[in-house]
Amino acid sequence: MIKDLIKVDRDSTQLSYVLEDDQLFYEVGYKVLHGQENEALVKCFKVTHNGKIKLIYNISNYQTLQSVMTKITAEDFLATLQKLLAVIIDVKNNGFLTCENIDMSLENIFLEKNNFDPCFIYLPINGSIYNHPTNFEETMRMEILQAISAHNLNTKAIMDFSSDLKAGIPLEDIENSLKSLNLKSFGTKFDFNKVKKIKVETLDNKKQIPKAKATQSSDRDINHENKKLKKFGLSNVFSPKKNTSVQAFKPTLSLIGINTPIEVEFSIDKMDYVIGSSPKTADGNIDFNKAISRSHCKIVYKDKNYYIVDMDSSNGTYLNNVKIHKDQQVMITDGDRIKLANSEFIVESILKDR
Repeated sequence: MIKDLIKVDRDSTQLSYVLEDDQLFYEVGYKVLHGQENEALVKCFKVTHNGKIKLIYNISNYQTLQSVMTKITAEDFLATLQKLLAVIIDVKNNGFLTCENIDMSLENIFLEKNNFDPCFIYLPINGSIYNHPTNFEETMRMEILQAISAHNLNTKAIMDFSSDLKAGIPLEDIENSLKSLNLKSFGTKFDFNKVKKIKVETLDNKKQIPKAKATQSSDRDINHENKKLKKFGLSNVFSPKKNTSVQAFKPTLSLIGINTPIEVEFSIDKMDYVIGSSPKTADGNIDFNKAISRSHCKIVYKDKNYYIVDMDSSNGTYLNNVKIHKDQQVMITDGDRIKLANSEFIVESILKDR
């Protein structure tokens, strides 16, 4: 069970989730969270702590729904629920995120202190935090019904709302019913059309990188993450280690997606860089195209040149519209077009001042 691989820590200012297995981390989901301009999902920051990925959420500007239940009127509560459902429906309709990764426990549903707008904790992980996809909606309905019962909210509108939840009425219909009540304020829907363009970069594969190189990379990441945390009132997680004498491989080539669902750029930062659909085997992970094989191809740096090699992919690797045979090494240069199944990329040199 995925929940058993996640350790939760919290205090008055931050909530954090420690992933016991690095493979749980979902890079695209994390990038989407950082690209969204709406505040309906609490900002997430990834750091590495004691060798494990730690997802940190700054909750200092929020209060929990649970903590305000005794302070708000039934009408305020319904207005908040309408906002809550609007956010969930938009996440359901989004192509990159999934409701099954929203933590729906009542103590982790947050409200902005000034306007009661709901905010959720979204975990960018591979897989669901629930046992089954339907468990998310069941959990959400159960948590809300328990909150209503615990605080004796028994107006007619609340009772009608509770009946709809118990009867399994679709969330879209329940939200429309709440809208028809003309409550004082409606929530602004979470507009995923305003998501900024994102760049997909891959996690280091620790098994394939010498320790000295991994240490240099993590030191750079530590400084970067600590600067980000400071902006949000969070203290440094830890201090950088001293650099080792081993110099890391410096990438001079990248692959940039053409007409891909999200903006994709793979910086070839290893001498053998695997591209594929499996986060376990690929350095450059493509999870938006089912035609991509788990280990589709690799980019090899040898004798100051780059080569592309097909790794027995199911749907082929093409260089400038010419199919590459299995294990054949073909040199690639700036401006070349590479097609993996039906996903196309252009080869671009990384300039020194870029």
